[in-house]
Amino acid sequence: MHVLWRKPSHEKLPGMRPYEFGDVNKLAGVGFFLSLIGAEVMALLLYFGQKNYISFKFALPYLIIVPLIQLTGLVSSLKSIPHVEEWGDKDYAQGGLFLNILFLSLYIASLIYFFGWVWIPNW
Repeated sequence: MHVLWRKPSHEKLPGMRPYEFGDVNKLAGVGFFLSLIGAEVMALLLYFGQKNYISFKFALPYLIIVPLIQLTGLVSSLKSIPHVEEWGDKDYAQGGLFLNILFLSLYIASLIYFFGWVWIPNW
């Protein structure tokens, strides 16, 4: 009788167990992906807003949901930076921080443009 049974993968490496592979910097990953999700939500709202930017259906999610996602990603990225040496994922931490700052600046620029918070003279 032949038994189809394999040893778990962590037993292939002598002396190592799965928890010894190191922790993952989850905050860095969350910060990185929240920046992309926030930018995607912003782009979808702008695309489906159909130039009706003053309407309640557009303004409410655009003024509440998008900055909430972006700020959560920024805080996650900032909290992950001190743990880079311990947990790794330096690329996610720095990339998430850069993308969060970039998308937040684009969001603020879009607020200025779409809602006319700054008077720009016609030259």
